[in-house]
Amino acid sequence: MKTESTETGSDAIRDLVARSLAKGAQRAGLEVRPDTAGRIEKAFALLPEDVAELFLSGAVDLAIRMAANLALPLGMQATVQGSPQAARFEILLYDEHQDLPEDQFIGAFLHQLGVLVARTRSRVEEPAPGPAHAKFKQALECEADVLVWEWGLAYYSLSHLNATYPAHVVDRIVAEIKADCHVDDPDTRTVH
Repeated sequence: MKTESTETGSDAIRDLVARSLAKGAQRAGLEVRPDTAGRIEKAFALLPEDVAELFLSGAVDLAIRMAANLALPLGMQATVQGSPQAARFEILLYDEHQDLPEDQFIGAFLHQLGVLVARTRSRVEEPAPGPAHAKFKQALECEADVLVWEWGLAYYSLSHLNATYPAHVVDRIVAEIKADCHVDDPDTRTVH
């Protein structure tokens, strides 16, 4: 909703985030800090209007859930339950994600939104666990990265990728993204 700067747009995003967090049924003792909710709101505000409308209109039924940290640090996770026609979407955040630098948090959250948008475009049932499922998930992850760049938000994507992967892996991912979305210079498509 980069084009909408009205108070109504901000209120709609704030309501969406509050509803999504309420649907996530937060575990006792875990709370979403106000700055984290603000970062989630900022991520939605950065989306192109048509993409944000998927979430604002309720076409994508989203729950955002906070979970306790595990022994191993894990990234945010997007999951889909149900058939493609009646899916319920969830983004799982671990408490430790609230401590990430803002750009890295927003980049990771935008990636998860990209996964969900890619999943809404796919009318294919998710394969059962196994090699076909792994390929399906990998394709969604790649499409999510491409979507974030096509939305003009490569800056946030790079912040997330550089904090998550070694440099040689980031170089490979960026080369694949550039090939898929035909972007030569990511700096020309960023929003700061």
